[in-house]
Amino acid sequence: MLAEAGLLDGRRATTHWAHTALMQRRYPAVRVDPGVLYVDDTDVLTSAGKAAGMDLCLHLVRQDHGTAVANTLARTLVVPPHRPGGQAQFIPAAVAHGAGHVLGDVLPWALDRLDRPTTVRDLAREARMSCAATSAGSSAYPRKPIAAPSAPVRTTGPGRRSGSPAGRRPG
Repeated sequence: MLAEAGLLDGRRATTHWAHTALMQRRYPAVRVDPGVLYVDDTDVLTSAGKAAGMDLCLHLVRQDHGTAVANTLARTLVVPPHRPGGQAQFIPAAVAHGAGHVLGDVLPWALDRLDRPTTVRDLAREARMSCAATSAGSSAYPRKPIAAPSAPVRTTGPGRRSGSPAGRRPG
């Protein structure tokens, strides 16, 4: 509907991969990007389907209310807080393969807490493993927390972002 109304003319936009070729044929003034989950073109936003619409909503929450709120919402919705990549048919597993792998539950646990400091001791406890600092009660490893990384920014041109958190949206 946005393309039909001319609101996407001259803009970068996306849609579900099964419809990108049709959209490009019908609306040649639209710069269709078939590879991203969503496009945030400041005042017009498009997504690549229903699941990507959830990604876009979480992106907006992250921009307007911060990572902690977006992560809490994602957890409530039982969806990942951010899916990197695009509309690939195959999304590689972010956790170790194999039933009962010792780190199989630790990686999702750690990813869910990127907004909080996490120590090696925390990771070892969650993995039900020991480290020199926990098993001997020593301070062999410093207790300095691992800082949460800054969100990566992928710009696609002046004022355009896609599929990745990037700064605040213009008010």
